[in-house]
Amino acid sequence: MRGVGSEPLEEFVARMAERVADPGRTAAVRATGMLDSQTEAAFDRIALMASRLLEAPFGFVTFVDEQRSFWKACAGVDVADPAGRQSSVSESFCQYVIGLGEALLVDDVRLDERTMHNPSIESMGVAAWAGVPLRSPEGEVLGTVCVVDTDVRRWNDDDARLLDELSALTTELLAARRAHEDASQARAALIDVAEHVRSRGWLDVLAHLTRRLSGAKSVDEVAEAIDSNGAAVVGADRLVVGHLEAESGLIVLVGHDAGRGGERLDPTQAGSAPFALALRSGKTVAVGSRAQRVDEYPDGVMLADSLGAEATATVPLRTSEGSILGVLIACWSDEMSPGVMPLSQLEVMAEVCAQSIARARLADDRRALVASLQTALLSPPPPVAGVDLAVRYVPALDSLGFGGDWYDVVPLDGHRVAVIVGDVVGHNAAAAARMSQVRTVIATLAQTGMLISELFAGCDKVLAPRSQSTMATVAVVVVNTAQRTLTSTLAGHPTPLLASPDGSVDVLAAGLRPPLGVGSSLSRPETVSYSPGSVLLAYTDGLAETRDGDVDTDLLALSARFGRLSHLPPEQQADRLLAETSHGLGHRDDVALVVARLL
Repeated sequence: MRGVGSEPLEEFVARMAERVADPGRTAAVRATGMLDSQTEAAFDRIALMASRLLEAPFGFVTFVDEQRSFWKACAGVDVADPAGRQSSVSESFCQYVIGLGEALLVDDVRLDERTMHNPSIESMGVAAWAGVPLRSPEGEVLGTVCVVDTDVRRWNDDDARLLDELSALTTELLAARRAHEDASQARAALIDVAEHVRSRGWLDVLAHLTRRLSGAKSVDEVAEAIDSNGAAVVGADRLVVGHLEAESGLIVLVGHDAGRGGERLDPTQAGSAPFALALRSGKTVAVGSRAQRVDEYPDGVMLADSLGAEATATVPLRTSEGSILGVLIACWSDEMSPGVMPLSQLEVMAEVCAQSIARARLADDRRALVASLQTALLSPPPPVAGVDLAVRYVPALDSLGFGGDWYDVVPLDGHRVAVIVGDVVGHNAAAAARMSQVRTVIATLAQTGMLISELFAGCDKVLAPRSQSTMATVAVVVVNTAQRTLTSTLAGHPTPLLASPDGSVDVLAAGLRPPLGVGSSLSRPETVSYSPGSVLLAYTDGLAETRDGDVDTDLLALSARFGRLSHLPPEQQADRLLAETSHGLGHRDDVALVVARLL
């Protein structure tokens, strides 16, 4: 992205300006509510991370409309008043990221044809600039996450990837804010309806239903809560949720006991079926009897019969933005006049249901994204002669897949390999970013031939200028397959374990130094011999911690489990160790581990 190419500069600038001023894009910017808003800690942290991690004096999170670039967050610029946190589009480098729809990295702004005349070069002392698009959850370019350097520099692909990660984190923040606002709007709608509903039972059930739905993590859980808590209060025999699959465009039925759960219906082939009409019109369709259905909605007869329904009310599941995510079907086994159906209550239920489904889908999307990112960060280990390896990473239940735990296996030469596990404080994207930094530095220093006693001090020295907040525990075990020795060192980390062929377990109690980020002292590694068939276990604290939290007791319990399982192949050992952790309650902390059978 370093040149305009064959396109005349004037035409290039005009084309960029047209894209910046696109009505759909600017409407999406205004819909965020970010323009002219006060500073917020969450956005400030993202700008500060961009500045620190890229070692640039200025970091920004911007929202750009057709006239100005508004700095929602600005690290390095001490301005709180919204009026001072903005610049005109013509003075902003962000306009080119908006126009291009992709990253822009300029090593020297005075030499780039697009930027050499920008007034910000003099007013802010800009010498180099790097930014990536900030997108809405729907993909619209809203602004940028960018950094400014007052010195000319060469940006690289790692810089762009880091900015992309911070931009994705900002998009997640916007989505979370929207979900919160949607929930607030839904609650307001409930209050509005409640003023016109006299039944205290309805209000109680509605409150209980809202609480149940707030914790639903899937469409199935939403449907179960709706059917078990809402059907009785509206006098229906059952409530059925039909959610619209984004990929296929089909309606999937869940939440009823008529033997058709999971049925997939095609709205484009359903003609006069009430569910298809509700989807197309966005309006409730009430049918009081089978005779009325045969006469007016013949394509809906088969579905109603399968549900055992004489009367039905089909309500679209509409979000506050107007998106329709499916339908809610109330079923009665007897005839009922549409005029006496509790349609207002059903429509409120449908709105709450729609918001819950949207949140569940957003959580699913985030988990999928995070899983792919974490997988990319923690790649499988390379094959190592004389060592049979198994590795695992399991995130904490409440972390959405991001965490600061990691493993690494780093070949040093033909007969030595470093087994590394570590834990950066945190369970979020920032922790994962810091983890990637620490992991890379340790592996690189080890491969350069640095003495293991100097490894942690060297890591502190490299990381100190880049981050003031990185604290991590690390264990390093160097396996020498020629001499059959293990040399281990720890920085505030749980001790690795070594199981002998007879199942007895020893603790590799290497001289302990403080965690990374706390001190820069040298460590005192210890070397022990091993017998062929021994098994090494390096792990993070999530594998050993129990409810009681007693370190010595936890270590004894883990040693006993490890010794009992040490005869198994490493892959099976890893799975069994994880399965027996936390007493079947799931992992409350991230877990990373390496199981290595020494041949």
